[in-house]
Amino acid sequence: MEGIRMAKSGWWYLKDCWENLEKIANEREVQKFSLNSSRQLSKFSTHLVGIVGECVVAAQSGRMLDERLLLAGDDGHDFDTGGKTVNVKTSCYSSDPHLKVLKNEKKWCDYYVLVVAEMVCRRARIAGYATLDMVKGAKVRSYGHGLVYSLTEGELLDGLPPCLKRTVK
Repeated sequence: MEGIRMAKSGWWYLKDCWENLEKIANEREVQKFSLNSSRQLSKFSTHLVGIVGECVVAAQSGRMLDERLLLAGDDGHDFDTGGKTVNVKTSCYSSDPHLKVLKNEKKWCDYYVLVVAEMVCRRARIAGYATLDMVKGAKVRSYGHGLVYSLTEGELLDGLPPCLKRTVK
């Protein structure tokens, strides 16, 4: 996606592509409004928060952002590469982000990537990733929206999963 750039600090700056990200998020919001499939856990649109995370992972891995509107959803994963599935989770808590995966998840992935988004600053960074085994072995918590497996940033592996080739350093 054009308009995204990474600083030496590891933050991806999205100001120049923000309007396009909002457009994609709004289209998804309208399409899925009647399905009641989103969990609103932020003052920002869950679709915008999610697309920000997906955009950063796509940029860092050299892949294209999937902008398609999928009525049935993304089948529980955001990237499918080399037979491995990856789900991107985005947190708006930059000081103590946690990777959260529902305990009763219907469709599991091989890897989960945590992206931290500072929505007001229009920037995001990759906090790390976890394997499915790490997630299922994680502490179970409740943040008030049901039971989740929870990993802190310090418990995650650095960077992106091996199936997502890194092209930007």
